[in-house]
This record gives sequence, structure tokens and C-alpha cells, in this order.
Amino acid sequence: MTRTAIQRHPDPLRAGVYLRRRFRQLAPQWLAMGLVTALLIMVVTPMNSFRETIRANQYLMNAFTVVTPYGEPAFDSTLTALLERNPSLERQVPVKVAWVRYPMLIGETFCPLILTDPAEGEALVTRLGLALIEGRFPHKGRREIVLHEDVAHAKRLAVGDRVGPVVERTEVGGMFEIVGLLRGPGRIAIGTIGTGLGSRFLDARLPAYVLVYARPGGKAASDAYLRGLRTADTLALQVVDAEYVRARTEEALKNLPVLAAFLTLVTSGAVAVVVVLLNLMAFQARADEFAVLLAVGQPRSRLARKIAAECGLLAGVAWILGVSVGIGAMMLYARYALGPRGIVMQPLDPRPLALSLSVPVIAAVTSVAVLWRRLRGLDPVAVIERRFI
Repeated sequence: MTRTAIQRHPDPLRAGVYLRRRFRQLAPQWLAMGLVTALLIMVVTPMNSFRETIRANQYLMNAFTVVTPYGEPAFDSTLTALLERNPSLERQVPVKVAWVRYPMLIGETFCPLILTDPAEGEALVTRLGLALIEGRFPHKGRREIVLHEDVAHAKRLAVGDRVGPVVERTEVGGMFEIVGLLRGPGRIAIGTIGTGLGSRFLDARLPAYVLVYARPGGKAASDAYLRGLRTADTLALQVVDAEYVRARTEEALKNLPVLAAFLTLVTSGAVAVVVVLLNLMAFQARADEFAVLLAVGQPRSRLARKIAAECGLLAGVAWILGVSVGIGAMMLYARYALGPRGIVMQPLDPRPLALSLSVPVIAAVTSVAVLWRRLRGLDPVAVIERRFI
């Protein structure tokens, strides 16, 4: 045999050679780690639906800031003058604000309903980067709104249906007709309050708000000015800006990572036990192989590296297969199950992917530790005598 032929012949101790030759025998390990990885991704990924929903609401705060008086039913001349002194102010729009309740993946959330003049409503849609995809804008003097399409889908509503706003935690039934649907990154409803008796009653119950539009590039300075306004040594305004929504979001979601970490630890521990047992069974079946290798002079350290490479390669490939299955399932779930219900979810989320890495890591490290202990205690002479003599 020539030197070139020897170099081309694969090393029989390489991990890839063993895995390729014993692919069917190793199928239980592949399936255990791959399916658990996919399951973990499919359990943890939908949790980002809460974050993505709140992020859609937070997007609105990039276009305007909402302010209302502290402890007062309406703006007086003093507060109005303070708002007008804002050096970064572009303009301010008095509005009434209610809410539209709609379901999330678990529980429910609220979409702001801005009631203002029709011209201001259309200007707000443009400022938010939204588009009217169906119907028309509300007419002055009528109880009409345009609603974000995701909220409409979540509530199973269409153009021509009626929706009741939430006022002081109570839903007022059938007050507004949906005359148009909006599409874009921020979820909002915009309408006119009407002139009838019911509209006047609703108007009296709604607190006074002002939308503050900052000049281009002046949003941060404007928000800082509004948060610092005081009258008689007390805060003058309740300010709802991007910082306020972000803080509320972090508070609401602070326990989600704890749940995700617990699920990851439990599933990783369970699959590690299963994989170790399967690897022990495989090691027992290969006792003759290792005994012969030790008898012909192969050092235990090289066999230990062989075992580590086999476990690592097996775990890595199983993780890739599990991630592929998990992400594929989440893409289908988001498109065909959640999308038609107006529920937003990010199928490709780095957090579940990072958490799922614990499955192959724990399984491989545990298997290597247990198999190395068995290898150290293996007596090649006793095995050969029992097997061949």
C-alpha cells in the first residue's frame, strides 16, 4: 500500500467514522436531543408574544408623548402656558383617550383609542407611518373609528362592525362603528366622538389628554422638559412617553426569564439522564472494541478524546436538527395559527436558541464524564479473557 493510499484512508478512531457507521444504532440519541431541543424552542418562543405586543404599543411613543394633569380633570391656563414654553415643541393636540380591549396569546391587553378632530386623526396616522388599507377615515360628528387590522383580527371584527371602548375599566358596548382598517408597526384606534347624547355622556367620563409633538430630533429633550414640570413643588403632569412604557414593560415581564430558565433546566436535566443511559448501553456494547484498542497500545487519553468528540458531534448535529424543526414549526404556527388572530410573535428569537444550547451541552458533558469513569475502570485483559478465551 502506497503512502498516498494510507494518507487517504480515514482514521478509524475519528468520531465521524463511528457516527456514520452506527447511524441507525445511535438514532435514539439523535431523536432524544433533537426532539427535546425542538420542544424547548416551541415552548419558550411563544413567550416573546407578550414582549412583541407591548413593543407594538411602545412604538406609538416614538411619534408623540401623552400628558395629562396630575389631580386635575382638565388643563388650566397655567398648565397650557407651561406646555407652550417647551423649547422642543412642534405643536400640541388636545384629545380624549379610551381603550379597546383585545386578547393576547394568554390574557388580554389594550389598544389606545384616540378621539380627536378628523383632520388631526389623519395627520396622526401619517405621523405614525400607518396606512389605511380598507374603508375610509371617520367623519366629523359621527361615532366612527379606524382600527389597526391586528386588533380587528384579534376581536374578529371587520369594517361595519361596532366596538365598545373601555372607560375606567368598564367596556361601553357598541359605541363606535369601524369604518376603516390600518396597517403598520403601531397598534392604535383613531376616531371622532360624535354629537349624540351617548357621545356627550362618554365625553364627560373621559379625562383630558394632550398629544405633544416634538420637533424633529427633539423628542428626548421634549420628554425631559415635560417630566421636569412642577407646580407648587409637585409634578404638574403625568407623562406617558417611551421611557414610561419601557419601564412598565420591564416590570410586567421581569419574571418571564425565570420561567424560561426553569423550563430549560428541567428539560436539559431530563434529556441528559436519557442520553447518558443510552450512551452507557452503547459503551457496554463496545466494551470489546475499547478492550482491544487498549490491548494494542492505544492510550486511555486518546480513547477519552474519541469519546468526547463522538458525544460532542452527536449532540451538535442533534441540536442543529432540533433547532431546524423548532424554528420551522414556529414559523408555521405564527403564520397560520397566530397571524389570523392578530397575535404577534417573532419565530426566530435568539433567546430560545441560546437557552436550547444547554440541552446538547449538558447531555454531552454528562455523558463524557460518566463514560470516562467507565473507561478508566475498564480492564482489557479481563474483557478479552471473558470474550475470546
